[in-house]
Amino acid sequence: MARVTSSPPGKQIPRSDIGPRPDKWSYESSVFWGEIEHLDHDHATSTLKVALHDVVKGAKALSKRISSELPTFTLHDEVHLDNVLYWMEQFITPAGLKELGPVGSALCILVAYTHDIGMVPTAGWRQRLQDLNSPDSRSLRGWSAEHHADLLNLRDRCLELASARANDTGLCDEQAQRAEWIDRFLQIDYLRATHADADASSRIPARESRRA
Repeated sequence: MARVTSSPPGKQIPRSDIGPRPDKWSYESSVFWGEIEHLDHDHATSTLKVALHDVVKGAKALSKRISSELPTFTLHDEVHLDNVLYWMEQFITPAGLKELGPVGSALCILVAYTHDIGMVPTAGWRQRLQDLNSPDSRSLRGWSAEHHADLLNLRDRCLELASARANDTGLCDEQAQRAEWIDRFLQIDYLRATHADADASSRIPARESRRA
């Protein structure tokens, strides 16, 4: 996978006029992909491109789960991933791009599209948090008591009102729904605050937990 000599780098120019990402811009139109195109078009280059296509496609698909399962998080969808690489492109200089070379440019693409993968919830995360006997659930309750004692008290009050008004279906359902909203918020806020912790087993696939 030999590199074809590229043109000399230009001067480093500070960017103060960066506009929004063009609608038709993609990682394949980025300067990083262009640097990869400087490689000889042999089997190794083709393999690298296929690998990058697969990673970007998979990362974009996974990112949709963040928004759908954790709706109160800031957006981490494919638009966000494209924006990350676009902004990286605005800051790189010709000299810096030359220093990166094709392999470094490929790594930039990988970093931009995989940096949020650790936020994707693993299958069954909600069930584990709701199972009162699971370590995750015990950790959630302890964290909530420390950080959101007021919300726990409000949730318990809503459940008390729902129980007391069991004969009034409308009021009972309303209070029960409020309690459910609070539980949902606590679960998501707990994951937001702890997803990077080494022992966050509700976030880490089983095979990764065994490696730790």
